[in-house]
Amino acid sequence: QELPVGYHDTHIIGVTVSRVINDVAAINELLSQGLITLIGDMLVLGGIIVVMFTMSPRLALYTFTVLPIMLLATWLFARLAKSAFRRTRRTIAALVGRLAEDITGMRVIQAFSQERAARARFEEVNEDNRQANVDAISLSFVFLPSVEFLGMVATGIVLLAGGMAVINQTLTIGVMVAFLAYVTRFFQPIQELSQLYTTLQAAMAGGG
Repeated sequence: QELPVGYHDTHIIGVTVSRVINDVAAINELLSQGLITLIGDMLVLGGIIVVMFTMSPRLALYTFTVLPIMLLATWLFARLAKSAFRRTRRTIAALVGRLAEDITGMRVIQAFSQERAARARFEEVNEDNRQANVDAISLSFVFLPSVEFLGMVATGIVLLAGGMAVINQTLTIGVMVAFLAYVTRFFQPIQELSQLYTTLQAAMAGGG
């Protein structure tokens, strides 16, 4: 109500409604849960890194060999996700706008027997929105498992290098087992941060 009258002449109603309903919810999720997760995971990561280097600097470096690939995957995901999530915002705005216009003009549509045409227009906009969301979700389905897979690769590298060190008696089996446990714990917060990054991309699309 506090917006100027001219605002509604230059902005589609669907965009405004979408921002109020969807964009605010996405940003709220990031601010309410994301900051706590970010701080907690960063503290856990820092502590685990210190312990890993204390136990075995060489195995710690082996663990971090997959991090450049993770950073590359994150960069690629960011480039693709930015446009994908923005597309979902545009399509949901178009969908809400179409629905609002059809409901508002229901009497006119019925008076001129345009029900089929209105339904066809709505189905077209709805299909665009569905496909946009499928594309955005598919990116997340590829990105998050890739992070998990790289964690498994790092575990395999540590297992191989640590096993050779145990055989050569340069590392005790107890340290080896304990280090593997820390490797698993090391990638848990990274996976959580990856999920948070997906939420961040959605929130940035909403805020933009």
